[in-house]
Amino acid sequence: IKQVTSPGGTTEAGLKVLNARHADDIIRETILAAKSRGDELGEDSGYQVIAKPIK
Repeated sequence: IKQVTSPGGTTEAGLKVLNARHADDIIRETILAAKSRGDELGEDSGYQVIAKPIK
């Protein structure tokens, strides 16, 4: 956070809210759900969806 914000600035305030509400977990779950659905759609179409796992 310190590298992309001004102390006491608006970006810092917003990032603190995202961190407090565990936005990283929400984003991770969203991406995994989209990948899972993409895999399902790929199976239906005969194409294989290739993606690396999120660490």
